[in-house]
Amino acid sequence: MAENSKYDSRGRLKPPPPTPEQLAARKKAEADRAAANAARPINTIQVTTRGRNETKVYQRWDGKQWLTATGPEVDKYRSLYANQQDANKKPSENTLPSQPPKPKPPAVPPRPAKERKKEEFTQLRYPKDAIKEGQDFIKFDIHTYKRGGLVTREDTELKDKLIGTIILPIPSQIGDTNTANFGSSNMNFMEEFGLNQASSIIGSSNVGDFVKNTLSAAQGAVELGAANSQMVKQYFAAQAVNSLGSNITLDQLLARSGGQVLNPNMELLFNGPGLRQFKFTFKFTPRYKEEGIEVKKIIKAFKRNMAPKGSGGNFGGNFLSTPNIFQINYMEGSNEHPFLNKFKLCALTNMSVNYTGDGVHATYVDGTPISMQMDLSFSELTPIYNEDYNEIEKFEKGHLGVGY
Repeated sequence: MAENSKYDSRGRLKPPPPTPEQLAARKKAEADRAAANAARPINTIQVTTRGRNETKVYQRWDGKQWLTATGPEVDKYRSLYANQQDANKKPSENTLPSQPPKPKPPAVPPRPAKERKKEEFTQLRYPKDAIKEGQDFIKFDIHTYKRGGLVTREDTELKDKLIGTIILPIPSQIGDTNTANFGSSNMNFMEEFGLNQASSIIGSSNVGDFVKNTLSAAQGAVELGAANSQMVKQYFAAQAVNSLGSNITLDQLLARSGGQVLNPNMELLFNGPGLRQFKFTFKFTPRYKEEGIEVKKIIKAFKRNMAPKGSGGNFGGNFLSTPNIFQINYMEGSNEHPFLNKFKLCALTNMSVNYTGDGVHATYVDGTPISMQMDLSFSELTPIYNEDYNEIEKFEKGHLGVGY
């Protein structure tokens, strides 16, 4: 029996029991592993391989255990892992491939450049890659706001110096809505008569014409009343009843007594143009450190340039200046997009940023959220007029697209 105890149930030789040194080494390895996990930052990503094909498996440390990525989480964990690798590199290695090498300093140092104002910048863009020829994107040029008079004839009169440019990919949902304001208007035959007679009296060129037109208006009123005696009675009856606190109209009395109402001669008349509004939604998923910094600058630039100016300035902050304004353009490479709509100067009226774009709070090692969503709402400063479409030559050549 003692000899048979050396073999397991399958007849294989059992391994010898671990020595005290091996047990101590195992305990030390477990203690080191527990200490390393305790000091490990949350959201750390590790990559392991499984199977004969050595398939890569991405796992995230949540503070207690390793969670294996499945389904759509694989791309998210892969992005986190890439960011960790970039953060572990030396600063000289963590630069964009498209960035040219830094030139050597000249023998004689140049004069220091004039310091740019804090709100001014050259260009910010996401993704932080070189723009390819023919690539579509949306461009936001930020300008200071100015006034040239009480009435603005063209929207370009409101635009002053360029502060900077922000370039973003065209959102998945874009469109435009043009409006014209119309409203109904009524004028019955009595109002028409009164308006015509008043106009003739006011338009009298001398005293004789004034008296003549006044007498003619009075005679016309008498004739109108005689021809509509029943309506006149109903009118005075309504006035008498309303003097006692009621609220009966002439049309209501006419409808109750004879089943008629005054013809309102209703028409739809133009009231004025409307100002267009636009909404854009952008998704940010920075892939490495510099791109995360660029996203932070973009969000801050939009927030800063939609804010009013003047707090604590002249007159102790009693007056505020208009925020900066935006010129928006759909672009195809270096040219305006040949089809999509154009924009007039816009004001950024609302902005919201969701720093948990995937529904869960997860950040890179430097604190940058791995997914963000930015919503922008713009309103044009001036309406669209028929004359704005007069660029016929450009339209025929396809440079204007669908217009405004």
